[in-house]
Amino acid sequence: MGDDLCSAPSGAKIAAPFSYLFIPCEDTRSVEEHRFEGTSDEALRQQITRHFQREQLTTGQVKEYQDTLRAKLSDGNREAMNGMLAQVAESSSFEVVPVTMPTTANGFIATSLYIDDAGAFKELPVNSRASRLVQKPIRGDAFLLSNHDDPVADDWERVDTTMAQYDALQRNPGQAVNLDDKRQLALHNAARENSTVVITKEALEKASSLKEAGNAAVTLQNWDEAASAYSAALDHLSGRLDQLPDSKAAEALKVACLSNRSYCHMKRSRWQAMTDDATRAVQMDPRHAKAWFRKAVGHMQLREFGGDFESAVQQCRMVGVPESEVAALEASAGVLLAEAKATDRQRFGKMFK
Repeated sequence: MGDDLCSAPSGAKIAAPFSYLFIPCEDTRSVEEHRFEGTSDEALRQQITRHFQREQLTTGQVKEYQDTLRAKLSDGNREAMNGMLAQVAESSSFEVVPVTMPTTANGFIATSLYIDDAGAFKELPVNSRASRLVQKPIRGDAFLLSNHDDPVADDWERVDTTMAQYDALQRNPGQAVNLDDKRQLALHNAARENSTVVITKEALEKASSLKEAGNAAVTLQNWDEAASAYSAALDHLSGRLDQLPDSKAAEALKVACLSNRSYCHMKRSRWQAMTDDATRAVQMDPRHAKAWFRKAVGHMQLREFGGDFESAVQQCRMVGVPESEVAALEASAGVLLAEAKATDRQRFGKMFK
């Protein structure tokens, strides 16, 4: 139950000791830096599992947890399912929740929360600090760990997680990839595949030229032509920008193309495509104000008034979007939400008359 995308590959060895953080559930306790001095990732897993096993499931909680797993595994191997359910009856393990995925922008450093996989069934209190990192409820204690995972180098290793990293994530939450969201996961996997392709100087020059062509089309309000130009530019930028001599300029060019294409989608009321491009842009540049604004607008138009919309609005303020624009965005969201509720009342009200 502890395996996940951000866990160590099977049989991976830890080359050197590393630091990680313990985030207690109680807000009154400070976040602590711990040092792992073991020799294998399996030893680390056992150490984390033992921490979560200190809080055991009651008989009623075990049954509820087993029923939930049984529903999820109803089409799976019966023998494996029974083994898993028996394990649950004895103790809980851990779940890995990605906070940041390995990308070129962050030097291929993945950061993850390790949490009690039965925390909700144990009815543990919500960990407000851990929850903020991933913008969803996390129950019980949590550990924050990092690893380096570069697909070109075929290199995976645990690395230090510092208080400075933690503080930065607290100041800039909402970057986490929801692995249950197929669209988000597809975007991440596509970016992961691109991370193995090295871009040539000629491709970069072509992309720059196409971006300028897109800008010219935007000036003429030719949204289809502009979007096509930005798409062609992005095709030339699909790969490892960090391998280029001026990688920062190349990354800025890609972010600009994504943000500008998002704008073209907005002009054509293509809200999902707009949101996807804006999301990719802010993942590369978390301080890109226009992309955050377009991401928030996209969530609003898609009627996503939960954590995604609120997080995007919060980021708009943090990266310097004018308050008048943010206020107008929130007001528009309020109108849309009221309209949606009114429509639902009209649609379903007749059913109860």
